[in-house]
Amino acid sequence: MNDYKIVQSFWTKPFLHSIEKKKAKGGSWLNNEMFLISNCLSVLKLKEFYSNVELVTDDLGAKILIDDLGLPYDKVNTSLNEINNYRPELWAVGKIKAYAIQDEPFLHIDNDIFIWKEFEEELLSKALICQNFENNVEYYALVTEEIQKNNFELPVEMKNYVEAKATLNNFEGINAGIIGGCDIDFFKMYTRKAFEIIDKNYSKLDLLPHLTPFNVFFEQALFYSLSIEKNMPIEPYINLPISKTFSELVKIHDIPRTSYIHPVSTWKKSLNMNEFIYMTFKENYPEYYEKVKKTLRNNQYELF
Repeated sequence: MNDYKIVQSFWTKPFLHSIEKKKAKGGSWLNNEMFLISNCLSVLKLKEFYSNVELVTDDLGAKILIDDLGLPYDKVNTSLNEINNYRPELWAVGKIKAYAIQDEPFLHIDNDIFIWKEFEEELLSKALICQNFENNVEYYALVTEEIQKNNFELPVEMKNYVEAKATLNNFEGINAGIIGGCDIDFFKMYTRKAFEIIDKNYSKLDLLPHLTPFNVFFEQALFYSLSIEKNMPIEPYINLPISKTFSELVKIHDIPRTSYIHPVSTWKKSLNMNEFIYMTFKENYPEYYEKVKKTLRNNQYELF
């Protein structure tokens, strides 16, 4: 078992917001059962290879994932109680907070990622790690234009990024499906600046037509721009071009030759993907499947 620290996070406020609105935020699973199954399967696959897996959540998240589902996290941290004052549309704030509290090398892995082998030691030794680089993905240009138009207050590193990228019309960033590394000082600086961007511009958020791209800006674009400004190279787990369809991340028919599955965006709505995740979970972890069914039946928090 590898004892490198793996982190997952679950901030329930965006989840509750999506239920209140009776519609899932962009990229969500077909239904609440599949949402729970995704969380379960993701950590259970991680626990096949890692002995130090931490959950960063809030009280309600701990009740659902630990008390009800009994997921085998090695540590539970409820620091996300501290960010309840932020708008639920800012779903990446939960992840930023989870990064901010780390004090040793770590890899944060989204709860819609499933692995069939451990990550290479060479990757885990790097200062900064991401899933892959992104180039000219539509929402980078969209949010950068809106931020310029509404005169958002930005750290100097992001001013350089916005001005240079807008001039060249070439917007770059990283995908934070996995993110982490050994340079904890960088993560302290990065997360501090992320909260500064949010807090200093909080009163202007309603000027943005959509808040989802703003999450990408203060999480993924900021991480990328700081690495450039500080001359800190980022090591991508996938060092190949990723198409706009993200098909390279969902090769379920190539498992186990393909050992990493990340159903990004609309792939969570794919019937084939949902069936694959559902059957993999039910067949390999029947006791946890029963816990999911029981949680849905009891519905003691009136969430599902």
